[in-house]
This record gives sequence, structure tokens and C-alpha cells, in this order.
Amino acid sequence: MRINNKPMDMFHMRINSFTYQPLAMERKVFQPERSLRPILGKMAIAAKNMQLIAEFRSKLDISNFMAELMSHEENLIDIEDGYRYRCYLSKISNPINEYWQGWYRLTLPLTVIQEGSRRKATLKKAENFIQIAGNWETECLLEITPKKNIESFTIDGHIIRRLYANRTVYLDGELKKVYTETEPNKYPDCTLKDKMFPRLKPGTQIIQMSNTDAKVVLRYTPVYV
Repeated sequence: MRINNKPMDMFHMRINSFTYQPLAMERKVFQPERSLRPILGKMAIAAKNMQLIAEFRSKLDISNFMAELMSHEENLIDIEDGYRYRCYLSKISNPINEYWQGWYRLTLPLTVIQEGSRRKATLKKAENFIQIAGNWETECLLEITPKKNIESFTIDGHIIRRLYANRTVYLDGELKKVYTETEPNKYPDCTLKDKMFPRLKPGTQIIQMSNTDAKVVLRYTPVYV
């Protein structure tokens, strides 16, 4: 088990529980008169609410572990179950319980995104069939490297103008940026489909390109409910 690529053994801790929870969901429900069928509002999806429960024998180990968590805005936890958990700490309030002399239990609420391993695919055709892992929509990164100067290039409905040979354009749906190594902001040269950065749905997805005069690399991290 690891946290931020560091073995948890270095904190001399024992994980008691990090129980699976689904993504948080909320929607407004209106019950009309004289009808059993409710009217459902739009579903709002948020990251998971999970609890990390661990045991320690040393106050210093607890302190070191909390310092590791608090020194990062985002913590990556790997409990060796085939997934990675991107965790966010929002509040700490009396999380320690000494349940026996010299035995301490930490109960820590975390906001969590459950992910699979990073994936990569190369797009070479005008119409590309890609099998997207995971079971929930995820953001992605498109790396577009033209073989020659291209005035306008369309991929999956997104339009990028003024591409230059061998200069990679990053259409980054994860960081919400469009840029090259020499142009930190190429967003003015881009028209996004539905005014949204690229995202992927699980299952088979067709990604179309206006021409094949560019090498395109797709990178994404699968997300699980």
C-alpha cells in the first residue's frame, strides 16, 4: 500500500478500512398531484465521500502521516486493489481516538475519485474506434502533431486553427487549456464543441479527424462510479 508513491509502512500504520462508496449523487424530485410518477430534476454528480480508518502505535507516526496528507492538495492512495484513489482532504476535526493505552485509531473523511491506470491510444485514421475503459465519463488529453502546416484541423468536433509542422498542440481537457511549447495560450485559435473541453464516455467511442496529416495521441485516466 502506498500514498503519494511512498510505502505506508514508513508510517508504521495499519489500514483497518477504506470502504468502497459510489460517486455522490443528488437531484431534486417533484411529486405532482394525482400521480405516482415523480418528476426528476437534473442529476448532480460529485466525488465520493469515503473514510480512511487506520491504527497507529506512535504519536510521531500519526503526526508524520498527517503532515504528508496536509502538504499536498491532492493525495494519491494505492491500496493494491487494482485502482488508484485521488483523495482530497477538506476538514480535520478530532480524528484521533485512543481506544487502548498506546493504541490510536485515525478516522479521516476524504473526498475521493476512483481511477484505473493511465491509458494511451494513437489515432491514425479519419474515423477511429476507441474502447474507453472505466464506467463513467472522464476528461482526456489530445496531443496533436501536424506533419505539415495546417490552417484548420477538426477532431471530434473541436476545431483548432493555425497548426505548424512538427509543433505539438495540446488540447487538454484535464487542465482546461490549449497550448504548445511556444504558445502558452492557444485557446483563441480553438473552437470547442458545445463550448466544452474533450471528454470520453465509457465503451466504444468514435473519434473523427478532418484529415490524417497529423499524429494524434489520446491520453486519459478511467473513472469508476
